[in-house]
Amino acid sequence: MTSTHRSLLVIAGVVAALLLLALFYSYRKIIPPIIQPAEKSASSPVSQPAYSPNSNPSSSTSSSPRSSSGSPSPSGSGSSDSSNTYNYYNYYPAPSASGSTAGTGAAASGSAGVSGSTSGGSATGSVSGSGSVDSDSSSSPPLVLPPAPVYNSNVFVNRLFPNQYENTKYSLTISDPEGLGTFSVAKANGTSIYAGGGNLCRAAVTSGTLTLYLNDFPLKASVVDCSRPAVRTEFSLNAPALPPPADLVIVSFSSPFVIRESYYIKVVVYNQGSGVAGPFIVAMKKVVNGKTQLVEQSVNGLASQTSKTVEFRLGSLSGFGTIRAFADYQTQVVESNEANNSRQISD
Repeated sequence: MTSTHRSLLVIAGVVAALLLLALFYSYRKIIPPIIQPAEKSASSPVSQPAYSPNSNPSSSTSSSPRSSSGSPSPSGSGSSDSSNTYNYYNYYPAPSASGSTAGTGAAASGSAGVSGSTSGGSATGSVSGSGSVDSDSSSSPPLVLPPAPVYNSNVFVNRLFPNQYENTKYSLTISDPEGLGTFSVAKANGTSIYAGGGNLCRAAVTSGTLTLYLNDFPLKASVVDCSRPAVRTEFSLNAPALPPPADLVIVSFSSPFVIRESYYIKVVVYNQGSGVAGPFIVAMKKVVNGKTQLVEQSVNGLASQTSKTVEFRLGSLSGFGTIRAFADYQTQVVESNEANNSRQISD
């Protein structure tokens, strides 16, 4: 190759280099460079929030309505190496944060801090922020449920004559403040014992005396009040607790004494049980020559640990035989001991 040929090649190479350089600078003005300028320091703050048209597909974000006064503030921490982010005017890396961003209503107010270093177009660091979330004024009001209906019907089993009639006497009281529509009460076997209703809407009714035994319980009752005719309230009623029993005894008696040719004897009856004794009969029985004279006296009742003196007129004592006193002659009172009610006075 001659020297002339070498000179032409050198000139052609220089021209080609100048053309490439000119082309490079021309494209630089149109397309931002891929490499971050090194003059940006790590401590330089980011002047505006990042706009990322290509979000990271591995992150999880739930959206929420935002107001015109702000944008949701991300919170979380983490590090990533991601491709650079661009907008039309500026070029800068977009910091990324691991975690999810969620909000409800208006945007959260707060501040986000960015820390880290930039090198070669990648950013490593963390983004953190805090703020409060205001409710959206356009959201629906909370659902207010109506108050639950009050079912205030009542059925009561009342024990009558405690410690009498073997504790089998009861009455029923049925009530409702809104008025009674219809009601019914039945024994455990389904036999109806009390029912009623109508248009009177009375607040309460009470039955008469009912004879019920323990195997008649539990009673089954139902009540419909006047304000809610489509609603039936059901009841299961057990027998009231048994009262504590009484225990009647004859503790003392007087010697026979005469008043106007008639003989009298006084006896003292004592209730040594823990329950109240209802009405009962005290009797004096005289047996002379095979003939029996019986005299009875009624006692209205006797409280626990109290006594009652009862006086008997026996007439003539001729042919005096056996006299015996009985505290509960007709067994009207339910007692803890039924075997101690009598006492022999004389032979």
